[in-house]
Amino acid sequence: MKLEIHQLTKKFGTQRAISSLDLNLPEFHTLALIGPSGGGKSTLLRLIAGLEHPDSGWIAFDDAPIVFEETALLKHRRKLGIVFQSWNLFPHLTALENICLPLFRVHGLSREEAEARSFELLKRFELDKHAHKKPFALSGGQAQRVALIRAVAPQPKILLLDEPTSALDPLMSAEVLELVLELKVEGRHFILATHHLNFAKKIADWIVFIAEGNVLESGAPSQVFDHPRSTLAKQYMTKVLAY
Repeated sequence: MKLEIHQLTKKFGTQRAISSLDLNLPEFHTLALIGPSGGGKSTLLRLIAGLEHPDSGWIAFDDAPIVFEETALLKHRRKLGIVFQSWNLFPHLTALENICLPLFRVHGLSREEAEARSFELLKRFELDKHAHKKPFALSGGQAQRVALIRAVAPQPKILLLDEPTSALDPLMSAEVLELVLELKVEGRHFILATHHLNFAKKIADWIVFIAEGNVLESGAPSQVFDHPRSTLAKQYMTKVLAY
């Protein structure tokens, strides 16, 4: 998959979250966005998802620019699976119903087809015994894995994962990261924003280091982690990887 971003800028009031950002990836399969909190990772993901509109610049996948007009954005979002920092499951629906709902409301499957596909995925990822539980009855790790399955169920072109383990303890985080790794082995394309540097190094074929709203490093994991060029990236790697 090809991703090109040119002179992308996004402000919130007087704060510039993304600042004339350029990125050109002729080919990637799994992309990890790393960098300090507040550096622009989540904003960039939301712009790629069409959930925020840029103030200037453009984004293109496989030479097709994202058109920031509502009808075009609805079509664009149907090609994506999105998982946020909090799982955002509907609290009044069961795990199974949370996965089914977008399939027959948005993606055109019959209710029977949606239920069959949803239960098959829950069974495959060993969550079928929790299919009829509502989110309050699930652990954090189980709820986030259900959110991942919901994102995967429509068979999207690409998954966007925004810090999917940020609110979880280490054991629950491991459950979610194992599922993400399984999705990579399956051949899924995804962009992952994460503070788990060792996991990013393991799973991604391309790393982008973002700070102060711009790309400071972009390259293979060995290059970005072992030979960062920018001072900010060197300081970040030294501090974070020390522990």
